[in-house]
Parts: sequence; structure tokens; C-alpha cells
Amino acid sequence: MNSKVHEDTLSVNGVELYTVSMGEGIPVVFLHGGAQLGHSYFLPAAEEIAGEFRSITYDQRGCGRSSAVPLSEITLTNHLEDLEGLRQKLGLQRLNLVGHSLGALFVLLYAAKYPDTTGALVLANAGPPFIPEMLELLGREFARRTTSEDKAELKRIMETAEFKNRDPQAVEQYFSILYKPFFDDPATITHVNWEFTETTTQHVVEAEEHIVPQIFEQEPVSKLSEITCPTLVLHSEQDPIPEAFSRFLADRIKGAQYLVLQGVGHFAFLEDPDKFRNAILPFLSKEAK
Repeated sequence: MNSKVHEDTLSVNGVELYTVSMGEGIPVVFLHGGAQLGHSYFLPAAEEIAGEFRSITYDQRGCGRSSAVPLSEITLTNHLEDLEGLRQKLGLQRLNLVGHSLGALFVLLYAAKYPDTTGALVLANAGPPFIPEMLELLGREFARRTTSEDKAELKRIMETAEFKNRDPQAVEQYFSILYKPFFDDPATITHVNWEFTETTTQHVVEAEEHIVPQIFEQEPVSKLSEITCPTLVLHSEQDPIPEAFSRFLADRIKGAQYLVLQGVGHFAFLEDPDKFRNAILPFLSKEAK
């Protein structure tokens, strides 16, 4: 990890958000995806540019080392307001944002809502798709990549007392199997630093099904034309999320750049850190405010 590391807990909108800041220079905020996974798995992506920028990651409300909240308070509106509150708390005029997966959808909607306070935007493997037919394609491809052995193991874990009681180790084991289809090399997932906490495990299993419909309710397709900041859309060749969705985003965000990373899956920054860094660093060096 970069030598200049600062950990802090900031009070934002009535919750405590745990943050990690690395490096110096223009700030870039990284938003994790996975609905309540926590920032730890995305930390390597932030480290990749910490030699050139001040990289900031944080645990969203209700996960990691941030405040535990009821599921009813884990909403799209609260996530966007937390991000805006974090900007104010950090004293930043503009937010340069790198969002991964569901986190990319969060920063996309933030940029549409707060165009005057968004600097540069990186949408890394945005998903799940909010186009119904593309969401169906993702479901089919994900199922195709899940082996019968993994399905049996997921079923076994779900039936254990530890999983039912949301033991962090059991839930982490569950996601380490569930997310295998997202990796070009499934063995890579054994090296992911999830760092599930008791706060994370309270809602992580059901959080995505809870929040994705809220994104659909926002009519996100109509928001794309409202994004005015420099934007880079990244897609990975081996991502089960259809490339058509990434192209859809790039085609409808004015002036967006589009790049496909070859030979990697949904977690490109873990499978090939150099490839990920070389994709985002030139863009941020030019566009970050």
C-alpha cells in the first residue's frame, strides 16, 4: 500500500462512513459495487493510481466499518446523498469518480444529478444492466458459467447455521463461490480481500435485489443525456455482463470514451492490475479536476 495512507471516519447524513485515503494530488474517489460488499476488494484499484493521485475509498452505509443501518435505510437516494455529503465533508469542489459494477451505476446517477460537482467519471464494468433484455442475457450467461459443483456447494452453505446466522466467514465463503463466473480465471477469487464484517453480512445477501429496482424506478436511460462530465466507459472482454450494455452507456453519454480490456473479467483490476491502471491513468491525468 502507498506510504501515505490515512484512515478516517466521517459523519455524513447521520451515518459514519469509514474512508481510506492514499497518495497525494488531485483526489479521485472509488465506489465499490456488489451492494454492501465493502471497499476492501476495490482497494487494489485505488492503490494502482495512488502514486499520481490522492485515491479515496470508503465503505458505503451499512457495510464494512461504516455505520450499521436497517435495510430500509440502504436506498439509492441515501447512497447518492452520502456521496454528495462526502464531497462536502472532504472540502472538494468536484468529485472525480471511479465506480465499479453497481458502484458505477451509483456514480453515473450522481453525475446526472450533480453535474456541477462532478469532475471526471470512470464507469468500470457497470452493471447490472438496466435494459431488460440485457439483464436477461446476464442471467443466462451467469448461470451457464456456474458449475453444478458450485451450485451444490452454494446450497450446502446456505443450509448451514453459520450462514443463516450471517457469520462473516460463512457469508464470505458463499460470495467467493457465487462470484466465480465474474472472473476469467476463477482461481483469482481465492486471493480477493473481502474483509466481511458483521455489519457487511447483515444485508449483503439481499441488498442487490433491494436496491436494483430503485435504480430502474429512476428511469436511468433518460439520465444518460444529463451527464456532461468527461466519461470513460470500461468493459472487460470476459465479463458476463453483455458488452452491448457498456456500448449503450458510451453511445448515450455525450463525448464518452470507450475501452475494452482484453483477457480479463469483471474484476479486471485484480486479474491484470497493470492493464487496469494503464486504461484509467491517461484518462484521469487529462480529465480529473
